[in-house]
Amino acid sequence: EAFHITHKNMTNISPASQSSSHQHLPTLKSLLSQKHILFLTETGSKSMSLSAPNSDIDLRFIYVENLDFYLKVHQAMAHGRTKAVDMHGEVRYKIPEQESPLGIEIDMVGYELRRTLNLIAESNPTIFEWLRSGNVEYSYGKTHEELMKLMQKALCKRKLAMYFFETARSNLLSYILGNQKQKELVNRKKYIYVMRNLFNVIYMQKYDLDIPPMDFEVLLEKVVPLFPDDVDKERSIQEEIRELIRRKRAVAGQWEKQERVAILDEWILSVKEPLKKFAVKIPVRDRSGWNWDEMDTYFRNIVLKQYEQLPESFEKIVEVYTLDR
Repeated sequence: EAFHITHKNMTNISPASQSSSHQHLPTLKSLLSQKHILFLTETGSKSMSLSAPNSDIDLRFIYVENLDFYLKVHQAMAHGRTKAVDMHGEVRYKIPEQESPLGIEIDMVGYELRRTLNLIAESNPTIFEWLRSGNVEYSYGKTHEELMKLMQKALCKRKLAMYFFETARSNLLSYILGNQKQKELVNRKKYIYVMRNLFNVIYMQKYDLDIPPMDFEVLLEKVVPLFPDDVDKERSIQEEIRELIRRKRAVAGQWEKQERVAILDEWILSVKEPLKKFAVKIPVRDRSGWNWDEMDTYFRNIVLKQYEQLPESFEKIVEVYTLDR
């Protein structure tokens, strides 16, 4: 038995926006034709409990093709990316804010089930983030539970910790420190993405490689104090973080650039290298004895026995997000 949750993040819709949104539906319907949805969730700010009322929707889903797709000798692959792309095992589509029926940008990414299972076997952090999002809008039967079990069996903790660290490092260099010279003015929202990923590594270090919670405030509570030997600095950094959370939940989009926050810079630079040393020392998971039987059985069961019971991806997405308003 499947479940779905009606999307409630609705905003006022202008007639022009409503008219424009309908122009996307035929393209989206064609793109998702013959694709049956297994799992639908939201990632991004909402998955961290940091979204504003007008935050973009980062829609992620897993789908199954019709049986004929899997029985072909030759399967054509798309070349290049366009506005609407159906590559081998992947769907991407974006509805801009001004043309969205919800009045906010909708970014859609979907992976075909066989590709998803291969990414799970590779301990892919992106798929792991999809599955552990707390904003599941639709799941066929026990799909979410079953894929999480497979992910947990395959997960390499070192790869996950390094993903968190490298994501923090990339955001730090790109948006705060700068690659060539120190940035004087920054978008302070980027501090959240740097700290969230560093918090994730600290959590794994502190809790015996356990998986960090998605909720940013819950995560923060688990990793404090950040300055255990300095009460004044701890108070100062907590105030700055709380202000970032307040602003992030108030308004979506880019913030005006401001001076960097010294106490945040100090903390980030003090923990960056020690956390990298911790992450690289986590043992790599031994894959030599990996058994594909469980994944193969799950895949065949869905494709051969259950795919006709799955709803069409287009219809389910339109239903959950009321895109035909």
